[in-house]
Amino acid sequence: FVGNVSFRRKIVVATPGEESVISQFRDSQLSGDGALDFSCRNIADELHVIFFGSLNSKPKPRFLKGFVVIESRTELDVVAVYTTGTSGLLGGRVTTMNLERVPVRRLAPDLVAVPDAKGNFCRRDEAGRLIITVKNQGTADAGASITRIEFATGEHQLITTPAIPAGGSVEVLATFPPLCFRPDCTFRIAVDSTGIVNEFNELNNQTGGTCKG
Repeated sequence: FVGNVSFRRKIVVATPGEESVISQFRDSQLSGDGALDFSCRNIADELHVIFFGSLNSKPKPRFLKGFVVIESRTELDVVAVYTTGTSGLLGGRVTTMNLERVPVRRLAPDLVAVPDAKGNFCRRDEAGRLIITVKNQGTADAGASITRIEFATGEHQLITTPAIPAGGSVEVLATFPPLCFRPDCTFRIAVDSTGIVNEFNELNNQTGGTCKG
């Protein structure tokens, strides 16, 4: 790749039966074909823990976990090589190499119906109409779409839904059909029901709820 890659790293030392020792995230940067070498001694120095003892002492066993957060504007191939081993002069060593591809995040809208703070999709206005909140939780603006409401009576309504910017939401209204409350009224919601919006996730468009009579 061309240019630098910035990333953040943190370290966790987890010993069974003891409280974990966790470092803060630290910023790092690598140039093209660069590498970061980080050993147990670096971990010990950063977290102020003891991994190494003298010939007459036995260091306490430690279990290490590492987290790397990579931020890049281009697709990357990330190669991680790590070596593990037991303590002592005759301790065994195992070296492992992993290759991970970090793809570019695709910019696309993602429309979903969202409930109220209690997880309830039954919200009614002063006129008794059903309020549906359609949110664009994606990373790009969504054009106009159609929201479909289907009631347990078999009747349905198609509601024109305006364009929604990334992160924004709109409210649309549906009228309950006659005889839907027996005593309750169950309904299904399908946002972008005609598939006109090219979404990041097409599998989260449908949900449903029940309004008590």
